[in-house]
Amino acid sequence: MATAVVEKPACESSTFLRAAAVACRQAVHAAHEARLLKTIAEDAVETRVYEAAHRIRKHPFMSVAMAFAIGVPLGALIGWAGGHARQVPRG
Repeated sequence: MATAVVEKPACESSTFLRAAAVACRQAVHAAHEARLLKTIAEDAVETRVYEAAHRIRKHPFMSVAMAFAIGVPLGALIGWAGGHARQVPRG
């Protein structure tokens, strides 16, 4: 009795290889873009930190006054919210 051997056409395996190659290229491109964005973000943060340090050195009293003006109301708001949360009846 003869058995039939079914071979896969060569085009199916080459289509899979092409799709795998495209996916690999896209992954490499995405990794490259992520590295670029990371570098840009690091540079931006470094620049802002440098500018803030320069501004604090140039105007130290204004920096302390701004920190006080922002910190006191923010601390009062947090304290009020924490105290108010304890007084809310739970049921």
